[in-house]
Amino acid sequence: MILEKYYNKEIVNTFTSITLFIISIVSANILIRLFHKAYSQGLGIDSIIKFVILTLPENVTLVVPIALFLAIILCFGKYFSNNEMFVTLAGGVTWMEIVKNTLKPAYALSALTLLTTMYLVPLSKQTLDIYQSSLSARALLSAVTDDKIINLPNGRVLYIKNKSGDALNDVFLYQKTPKEAEYKVITAPEARVKSNRQAAYIDFKNVNIYTRNTKDFESSYGKADKAIYTMYDNSIRDFNHSRMDRLYMHTLIKDSFEKEKTTTYSAELFSRINNSLSVLVAAILGLALCQLRPRQNRYAKLLPSVVILGIYLFANVLTNTYMASGFIPIWIGIWLPHIAFVIFGIRTIRKQNGSSSKGGK
Repeated sequence: MILEKYYNKEIVNTFTSITLFIISIVSANILIRLFHKAYSQGLGIDSIIKFVILTLPENVTLVVPIALFLAIILCFGKYFSNNEMFVTLAGGVTWMEIVKNTLKPAYALSALTLLTTMYLVPLSKQTLDIYQSSLSARALLSAVTDDKIINLPNGRVLYIKNKSGDALNDVFLYQKTPKEAEYKVITAPEARVKSNRQAAYIDFKNVNIYTRNTKDFESSYGKADKAIYTMYDNSIRDFNHSRMDRLYMHTLIKDSFEKEKTTTYSAELFSRINNSLSVLVAAILGLALCQLRPRQNRYAKLLPSVVILGIYLFANVLTNTYMASGFIPIWIGIWLPHIAFVIFGIRTIRKQNGSSSKGGK
C-alpha cells in the first residue's frame, strides 16, 4: 500500500506538471490571437480571460493521454535508471502488481475524460458561442462613431454623419424588404442609440422613408415622427447549438436510434468514447515502454515511445474522421484504433512481468 501511494503520487504530480505546462503553451497561443481581436473590437482583458477559460475543458481532454503517457515514461524511467525499481522487484513485488496499481489513476482519468467530453465540453462550447455573440453586439455598439458606415445583421447598412454621446445626427439606413428586388432607405436628421441586456436599437426622429423596386422601378415615399430599428437582439445569433460537438450524451444516444440520424450521431458518440479510451490505452503503452537498463539515461526511450504514442493518437483521430464520414462502420471504429496497441502493450507487460519474476527469484 505504501509503495502504491509512493509511485502513484509521483506519477500524479508529474502528470499535473506536464498538463499545466502544455496547457500554458496552448493558452499562450490563444492569448496572442485574442489580443489582436480584442484590440480591433475594443474588448477588455476580462473578455480575453473568459475566452481562455472556456477553451480549457476541450484542451485538457486532448492533453490528458499525452501527459499521462509522459508522466509514466519519465517517472518509471527514473526508477529503472537509478536501480530503485530493480530493488523493488527483487524484494518480491512483481511488475504486474505495479502495473495494476498504476492503472488505477488511469481508470479514474479515463472516466473523468468521458464525463468531460460528454457534458462539460459541449457546455463550454455553447457558453463560448453565446459569449462571442454578445461580444459581437458590444463591438457593434462601439463601432458607432462619426462618419462611419456600419454593417448590421440581416444585410442592413447604417451611415452616421456625426455622433455625440448617444445622440446621432444625419443618419442613413439601407435595408432589403421581404419583397424580391426591393429595398428601403431611411434617413433622419437625428436619432439616438439605446440598449439594454436584451437588445440594442436606434430610435429615429422625423423619419423619411424611401422604397424602390429595382425590377419595375416603382418607388414610394413616406414620413414618420418616429421609427425604431434593432441593431442587435438575443434572437440575432450566429451560432447553432444543434451542431454535433455542442450536443450532450443523452441527446446523442436518443438521436442515434433515429434512422435518418443513426450514422452521424452514433459516430459523434463513439468518437467521444474513443477519446476517453485513449487515456487508458496511453497508460498501457507507457507502462509497456518505460523499462530501462540500470544506469541507462532516463530519457533514452522517450523519443521512440513518443513516436509510438503519436502513431496511436493519429490512428484514433483518423478513425473518428472516417466514422463521421461513414467510411468505417461504427461497430468497427469503436475498437479499431485501440486493439493493436492494447495487444502490443499487454503482451509486452506480460513478457516484462515474467522476466522480472525470474530476476526476483
